[in-house]
Amino acid sequence: MQSNGIVKYLFKDLSLQMLHPGIICLMGPNGSGKSTLLRNLSGLASPLQGELLYDSCPLKDLSTSQKAKLISIVLTEMPTETELTVSALLALGRYPYSSWLGILHLSDQRAIEKAIDITGIGHLLEMKLSQLSDGERQICMIARALAQETPFIFLDEPTSFLDIPNKLKIMKLLKYLSAFEGKYIVLATHDLDLALDIADKIWLLSLGGNFYTGIPEDLVLNGNFEKIFSSQDWSMDFNTGKMNLNIPENTYQVYLNKNQQEGAVWTEKALKKAGFDAIDFAERNANTSFPRIEILGPNAWKIYISDTFSDVNTLEQLIQKLKEYYQGLK
Repeated sequence: MQSNGIVKYLFKDLSLQMLHPGIICLMGPNGSGKSTLLRNLSGLASPLQGELLYDSCPLKDLSTSQKAKLISIVLTEMPTETELTVSALLALGRYPYSSWLGILHLSDQRAIEKAIDITGIGHLLEMKLSQLSDGERQICMIARALAQETPFIFLDEPTSFLDIPNKLKIMKLLKYLSAFEGKYIVLATHDLDLALDIADKIWLLSLGGNFYTGIPEDLVLNGNFEKIFSSQDWSMDFNTGKMNLNIPENTYQVYLNKNQQEGAVWTEKALKKAGFDAIDFAERNANTSFPRIEILGPNAWKIYISDTFSDVNTLEQLIQKLKEYYQGLK
C-alpha cells in the first residue's frame, strides 16, 4: 500500500491458496489491511512484490476481458448510476461477453435469468437502484456478479449497514453459491458470529502484520481469534465463540437456580447487565443470605428475600425488586 510517497508493507512472505470452491472470510481489526488485500487478490490493485496466480496463470498477464470472466467484485460503495434499473444492472454483468454494441444474445439472457432465479429478484427488475432498500440493492449487486458467470466472487463487507434478516439472507445466498454453484467466494467482514457460522476457512489478519489461516473452529481452539480480537473491553467466550463486553465487576450477588434451563440464559444476562452476579444456588454458602431467584417458566420468577417471597412475570420487575432490596440495606 502506498500513500503520499510512503510505502507501507502490510504483509511479507504471504502465501495463500484457494484449492476448492467454498467461502473464505477475510477478518481482522480496522486498519489490518482487509480491503487492501481483497483489492490485490481481485486485481483492483497490484502487490508491491510477489505474484497472483489463477490456475497457474499470472493475473497481471490477463487482459481486462479475461479478468472479468474470471473474477466478479461486489463492493460496499453505492453505485454511481443510481437511476439504472435492476434489469440494466444485470445486463452490465454480461459486458465481458458482449460486443461494444452491448447486444445481448441468448446465452446472455440465460445467464441473467439464472441469476434472477437464484437471487429471487424478479419483482425488482423495473425498479431503479435509488428506489431499493440497502438489502435489496446488495442482493441485486450479487445477482449482477452471478450474471457475470465468474468462478471467483470477491465481496467487501457485504452485510454492512444491513439489518439482521438481510444479513442472514445474504449469507444464506453465499453459502448456496459455494455449495451448489461451485463458486470460490472471498469476503471481508467484521461480523464474527456470521463468519463462524458460514466460513469454510478464515484468513485472519492482525494489526502487526501476522496472518493466520484455518477453519473457524481451529482458530478458536488454538487461541488465534482471542489473540486478535480480545482487549480490555472485549473477550471471547471459548465455549461459544461469541465476543462479550467486559463490564465492571458486579457489586451485588444473588442466588439463581441455573439448572432450570428455560429462561435461565436470559435471566442471567439481564442480571449481569443490571449489576448482579448470579451464583448457582447449588453452590450457595450457608453463611450468606443473598436473595434467591427461582425460574418458574419463560415469563415467571419467584424471588425469595429473607423470609418473604414475591412472584413477578417480567425481568424488569425482578431487577427492580432486587434493586429496592439492596438500596434498603445502605
